[in-house]
Amino acid sequence: MKIRAFQKKDLDDLLALYRYLNHGDDDLLSSERARCVCDRLVDNPIMNCFVGELEGAQNAQLVSTCTLSVMPNLTRAGCSYGLIENVVTHGCYQRQGYGKAVIHHALNFAWQSGCYKVMLLCNSDRHYAHQFYRACGFRADQKMGFIARPSDRSESSDG
Repeated sequence: MKIRAFQKKDLDDLLALYRYLNHGDDDLLSSERARCVCDRLVDNPIMNCFVGELEGAQNAQLVSTCTLSVMPNLTRAGCSYGLIENVVTHGCYQRQGYGKAVIHHALNFAWQSGCYKVMLLCNSDRHYAHQFYRACGFRADQKMGFIARPSDRSESSDG
């Protein structure tokens, strides 16, 4: 498997791979919106989408991916921190080391970029994913993750 940066020409293949994320509550993404977001992703120096592809006789196939955001930081002596999101491996290629290789690639990129830590969130009931992330070098921490979503705004208002 070859690991490289996502390119605009990969958009359709990446979107097909994202179907394995199993986010049943996601709204459908129009082609126009997908191209717009793709442009923003590729053109943003903070964002790094890595893809793992198998090269075959006919053409290459994307089998695994993750996105790493390298965030500038004014604490920790100016060292950046990383956030990993959208980790997925094609269903036919899971448990073969492809996802782990892409994660290790992203972590090495983060360390070379001066990150002092890399974080990711995972659903608390996805125990198989917890095992996977531990095998990739992550550890559960005493910190607790919090998420705010736009739909939560009405619940948090003081009025």
